[in-house]
Amino acid sequence: MNKTEAADYLRVSIRTMQRLMSAGKVEFKTGTSESGIKAAVFERAALDRYKAAAAAATLSPSVSPASETGIVAGESARPREASLGRFAELRELAAVLRPAPSLADLAVKFALTVAEASELTGYGRGVIDAALREGLLKSSTKGRRGARVIKRADLEAWVRKL
Repeated sequence: MNKTEAADYLRVSIRTMQRLMSAGKVEFKTGTSESGIKAAVFERAALDRYKAAAAAATLSPSVSPASETGIVAGESARPREASLGRFAELRELAAVLRPAPSLADLAVKFALTVAEASELTGYGRGVIDAALREGLLKSSTKGRRGARVIKRADLEAWVRKL
């Protein structure tokens, strides 16, 4: 049978069938089609062996046993609180993996975000935002997300005026 028929037999897409072939998970031979084009030829026995191997494969559970989660029988876990706690853990991990730029790094940048300008000057974001709203400090938007960018020279001039 050809690749399309084999994909139908395994109930997968043709693209998945190509991936299985590339990974060597499905046995096939290269033959010539009726029109003279080289094509993959599959035997039903080889496809059955793959089906059996795939059915025997087991996945590890995504939920930890009760002893690891600390949930005792009879108690209910609050999924929203648990997910918020997990979010906080991930945010802390991200902060460790991607530390904030040092002041030395910020001092050499030509353009700064509001957060970076706040860190460099020591003024809070609210003060910088107020100066932007009142027109005391100029900014422009850059990138797809429209992040506000302040030129370092403009920031230095604004700080000198204070």
